Amino acid sequence: YYNRGRLTLPVQLARGCAYGRCTYCTYPVVEQFEKVAVEQMAHRFVPSLLNYSPDCISVKDSLLTMASMTGFSQVLNELGADVTWSATTKVHSAMTPQFMRTLADSGCRTLEMGVETIHESSQKFFDKVEPLENIDAAVEAALSAGISVVINMIYGIPGETIDDAHKQLRWWRAWKKRAPERVFGVHNMLQIDEGSPLSHNPKKYGLELQASGPWSFTYRWNALEWRPQFERYIKENGGRAQ
Repeated sequence: YYNRGRLTLPVQLARGCAYGRCTYCTYPVVEQFEKVAVEQMAHRFVPSLLNYSPDCISVKDSLLTMASMTGFSQVLNELGADVTWSATTKVHSAMTPQFMRTLADSGCRTLEMGVETIHESSQKFFDKVEPLENIDAAVEAALSAGISVVINMIYGIPGETIDDAHKQLRWWRAWKKRAPERVFGVHNMLQIDEGSPLSHNPKKYGLELQASGPWSFTYRWNALEWRPQFERYIKENGGRAQ
């Protein structure tokens, strides 16, 4: 059933998110975090995937921590797997060039990084603070090791200005210009979903929620007036907006 010419197979090693604090996220209510021994799970599942001789294994965990990525890469090395792999992670100050080279040596070719925002005030709003210098260092280390980077970003956060949004887009474009074949972006407008901390206590965050649409768990809310203008701009000039 599979196209053997370029086959990517998924694997999930753990449920939920190891961080689980982002105020926009619904993971903690829809998929509770379950701490597992990543190396043990990889030893259980990866050998059966290798029977299909995949070109790539895509790790579908919501967040693969640095320790988990290290463990997963060690298992691939132990199995002598001739396969590339990708994962989603969160930026950490310890993502050094050596760390990224270790991942690359095991076959890691793409990391999706949940940056969300480069602005400190918006990071605090999301309860996901990471200094911009750490973000830049992680992206630099990945690219230097030969790992492509997908950067997830969110715009239209309360307190943010349209100038802030354009500044973030320019920041991403600078990386894209530097490595056009290996830097990618996912550009999202903030949405308020049922189950997220933002939906549970909207007044705490200065939000006024309105009714959701039919068959939808996403609320209409008192979003910033410049959002539609910027969303049109980003669709036309900056990439994909959701």
